[in-house]
Amino acid sequence: MDYYDVRAVSNTSLNYIDPASRDGTPEQFRAFLEGRISFSTSSTDLGGWFHAKVLEPERFIYAGERSLTSGMKKVLQFLRAAYPIAMDINEIEPEEIVQACVEVGWGKSYSKNDRIQKITEHNDFFLMAEVQDAIICPHDKRNIIEGMYDSVVSRFPEMVYDVDPATGEELECINEQEIFWKERFSGGSELPCKAKLDRIFLNHATKTAWIKDLKSTSSIAEFNRSVEKYHYYRQKVWYLRALRKWLFQRFGEAAKQWRIKDMSFVLTLSSYPYVSQEVRLSPMYDRLGKQELRTLLPLANAALNHNATTPKTVIYEPSTWALKAQGVIPNE
Repeated sequence: MDYYDVRAVSNTSLNYIDPASRDGTPEQFRAFLEGRISFSTSSTDLGGWFHAKVLEPERFIYAGERSLTSGMKKVLQFLRAAYPIAMDINEIEPEEIVQACVEVGWGKSYSKNDRIQKITEHNDFFLMAEVQDAIICPHDKRNIIEGMYDSVVSRFPEMVYDVDPATGEELECINEQEIFWKERFSGGSELPCKAKLDRIFLNHATKTAWIKDLKSTSSIAEFNRSVEKYHYYRQKVWYLRALRKWLFQRFGEAAKQWRIKDMSFVLTLSSYPYVSQEVRLSPMYDRLGKQELRTLLPLANAALNHNATTPKTVIYEPSTWALKAQGVIPNE
């Protein structure tokens, strides 16, 4: 089952139970977990393509200049199955390409030459056609993604190479690690939880582990605002919690010997000159993230396991500022 289909609490889902974030309510929280609310923008799409290029290159493809339809994908997949060791689609005879179009039932209104041209310009997809869940980046975003990729790899080679650049030590690095666990509450209820960590670093010699989270940003100078707007400080605490759970899942009791160093964010500007920079959050942010989890996890548990709803009636009290402005209390 796909990670995003698993009905479990993630850091993102907590935004929908948090009254201070997107007017969170139990109803919104359940709707998000059930897939009835989605959140996607052009910036998240760009971030997804960038992530795939760096962290999942085996799934990443650039589309050709023309659009790639579902029918064309079927033709390319048909050809790949027929020619599994071909290194380039142009190695296939034109008549074989036309015959594949006929077999799949695509392009009946096109001439033979048009069929061949439209299919052969998608060589990248042909080479990875057996990858059913390929991430396809539009052709017009290619220069942006390449600029961002070159920037992050030149400055932070450890994001693609399994070596510590500071010491030269070989590391075990794991990308897009999915982690599932349960949080337990008094009364016996359990809350299914999940996290998907961008890149885990394991140094087996020193028994240390850490995380680097890849992010694209429109402004490195203003990323501090994003940290608070999108609760990245809570994401850090959540991911470190997940990493600890995963270490025990993998190593058992031996995980007690492992030390978790930290989690940092590797930012790359999504426009020229595509600057990359690493950001670490202060311990004060860690305290804030832990406090939010102490508040939000019980609310999530109540929403999922006890079918909590938004209160029918609430009472609003005036703020201290309003009371002072009206002279109800002294303005000291």
